[in-house]
Amino acid sequence: MLSALGGVLLLCALTGPIQAQSATAASGRPPCSAPAFHQWDFWLGSWRVTDTSGALQGASAVTLAPSGCGFIEHWHGAKGEDGVSFNGYDEVRKSWTQFWVSPGAVIRLEGTGDTHGAIRTHGTISYGATGLEIPFRGNWILQPDGAVRQEFFQYNSKTKAWDSWFTGIYRHPEEPAQNPSCSEPEAHQFDFWIGKWDVYDRQSGERAGSSLIEQMYGGCVLRENWSEPGFAGGSLNIYSTADRSWHQTWTDQSGALREFVGGVVDGEMVMVAKTQSKKSPGREVLVRLKFTHNPDQTVRQHSEFSDDGGATWQERYDYLYRPVAAP
Repeated sequence: MLSALGGVLLLCALTGPIQAQSATAASGRPPCSAPAFHQWDFWLGSWRVTDTSGALQGASAVTLAPSGCGFIEHWHGAKGEDGVSFNGYDEVRKSWTQFWVSPGAVIRLEGTGDTHGAIRTHGTISYGATGLEIPFRGNWILQPDGAVRQEFFQYNSKTKAWDSWFTGIYRHPEEPAQNPSCSEPEAHQFDFWIGKWDVYDRQSGERAGSSLIEQMYGGCVLRENWSEPGFAGGSLNIYSTADRSWHQTWTDQSGALREFVGGVVDGEMVMVAKTQSKKSPGREVLVRLKFTHNPDQTVRQHSEFSDDGGATWQERYDYLYRPVAAP
């Protein structure tokens, strides 16, 4: 729990120092009125929180802080556990900060709104009992029906992967609970690729192109839109419960069509497609894609091919995706 002094200091940080308020008043505009301060307004309200199967996890009240600058979350878990978070937008850093406190854990997160309106953050979680501080990230995603999907992931240093820590579906108490399609955790293993990206060659550092990855069709599909000078292509990506695998269908302006299949291997999304060799018609070539979510929120996409059935692999390209900052 917060000490009295700690609570006062955090509230002061959210409401802003007197000098800043005076400067805002002198400018003639209300405090915290810029659009960036309202990117997270969709989380305001009283909520009934369930997991993706509909099981009750707790209740949350998210209210505006004094002066309307930032907001405060009060959490009460279904098993009696309580927590509180303080959330505010920093005009200088142009980012959101969340500071969460509960018995045994403290979370510090910083992030921005993405091009689709979701809030995506990264930082650390500290456990008092073990003395460990571990990389952590959280997402708040407004759903088409007005619900909010909250996702937390903790970095696993052994597997080099982000393990799901908590997923909650926030609904107003008067709304009926739902069991949406694609609610299983595996269907969201590729969510780290969502966003607007500038893409660079990892070897030369030169810009290779740009990519927009959008979540579509009720959150079940990721649509990729790739462009570079003189070339464009795209793909549809989905997790299939029929074979418990990820599928990517790629097409481009050259008329190419590739069907990739795979899943998470050692913390990476790995998919392989079979195609025909251009140099030796009738000969099968394997094309492999690896996507790695890096701790700094960049994504590596590494592509290789094999013309000997996977015995050896040769590099096609090695790209680094950097998120485009929200305006």
